[in-house]
Amino acid sequence: MHELSICQALIREAESAARDRGATGVRCVHVRIGPLSGVEPKLLAPAWEAATPATSLAGAALRVECSPLVVRCRECNALSRARPGDLGCTHCGAFSTVLAGGDECLLVGLDLLLPEPARPASSKC
Repeated sequence: MHELSICQALIREAESAARDRGATGVRCVHVRIGPLSGVEPKLLAPAWEAATPATSLAGAALRVECSPLVVRCRECNALSRARPGDLGCTHCGAFSTVLAGGDECLLVGLDLLLPEPARPASSKC
């Protein structure tokens, strides 16, 4: 299943971002998946569970947000929500549309664990 390779790529990106920001760990990884992305959201959770145990993201949650399929009409320029197999404009009925959203697989956010700031030593005056 290619969802496992998607999770491995997410892990690499999350680890890199955490390292760059001085984080001590990652609590949650947030992704957005469109219906035409080729990624099955229901298969990401078990793939995530299989991919993370031997990594620095062991125990980190995966939050998946499903984005809508959106098309832009070439006739009336309106944006419409669509369904796979029915990409017509819901405003004017034209079938001359272009994809405006719904094919994405994006890492949209990380909940990082940051180190506690050093506290100044208390001075006794």
